[in-house]
Amino acid sequence: MIHSHHDLVWEPLRKLRELDVGKIPEKKGVYLFAETANRIKPNEAIKPNAALPKHGSANREKIVGDQRTSDCILYLGKATNLHTRLPGYRLADGKGGREKHKGRALLHGYQYESDELYVSWAEVAESFDLDDVEESLIKQLHPVLNTVYRVDDHGVHLTRRDLSGKDER
Repeated sequence: MIHSHHDLVWEPLRKLRELDVGKIPEKKGVYLFAETANRIKPNEAIKPNAALPKHGSANREKIVGDQRTSDCILYLGKATNLHTRLPGYRLADGKGGREKHKGRALLHGYQYESDELYVSWAEVAESFDLDDVEESLIKQLHPVLNTVYRVDDHGVHLTRRDLSGKDER
């Protein structure tokens, strides 16, 4: 059973711009994108973001501000094959075309414009359910762009309104 992000063997964070696609395993796993304020060091352990309080909470703006000035997990996802999934986040031509899937608009905006976008992944044994692993990790790591499975600083599920400030029902 995977109880924590510490139960996985994460690849060191690498700049997405410098990713050697040939070294990504053809295995089932989870991946994350992180933004850094130039403090990520090779082989440094992944640290959870602060839990985001509900929209309108007094300390919400401070937490969001702190996330943007420190190392921050932007997005966490799952893949039945990391080797085919991760290259799809890169732009096909560096000018806005996509290779495989949409991903998140912010990630695409960063890919060839920023040296601060990093990627990491961890293989997940075939016996584990990827949906369960992804849900558990999102609840633990609080990635900024994930809207499914997010919880607030008291463990209560956040709605889309809580994440965006708008009611998107």
